[in-house]
Amino acid sequence: MSTKFEYNDTGGTSNDFKAAKWYAMTFTPQAAHEITAVWIQVYRVGNGGGTLQIGIRAIDGAEKPTGADLALGSLATAGITTSSPGIKYEVTMGTPYALAAGTKYSMVYRTTGGDSSNFLQLRYQTTTIYPRGNMLTSNDSGGTWAVNAFDAVFEEWGNALLVPAGSGGPASLLIANGQI
Repeated sequence: MSTKFEYNDTGGTSNDFKAAKWYAMTFTPQAAHEITAVWIQVYRVGNGGGTLQIGIRAIDGAEKPTGADLALGSLATAGITTSSPGIKYEVTMGTPYALAAGTKYSMVYRTTGGDSSNFLQLRYQTTTIYPRGNMLTSNDSGGTWAVNAFDAVFEEWGNALLVPAGSGGPASLLIANGQI
């Protein structure tokens, strides 16, 4: 059974994302686990911009998303509500990924298309509530990122990593899985 690990349930405003305009939310798991899904609160305008994708990525020394997706989930935007402030939708990762406790990661939110009439609105809080991460914005498909003092509404779900006694802890599982 999945467990909700990291989250922020407070959001008072929304802003659009589409095509080259992406958002990211960094997060730091307090417990090692395998991420299986992310829930975000959104609504759509027009056709929503194709497919919603959420990628889990490593972060660089400036705490900005970097590299390829470690895990990726997607959801067709056609079924997303058009009513503000939106509702939470589950985006299931295609393949779960083992996250290490105390290591910061990013959730990168993007759509496969969209324009000024077809986009998603992401719900977020204009103050920092989640203590182990923050929201970022990119206007060039993740080429560069600006750090915001905001927090997206999100829930990060997964399965606890069961570590046998004497196995060396979660790091040995990550090594065994070829993830570090």
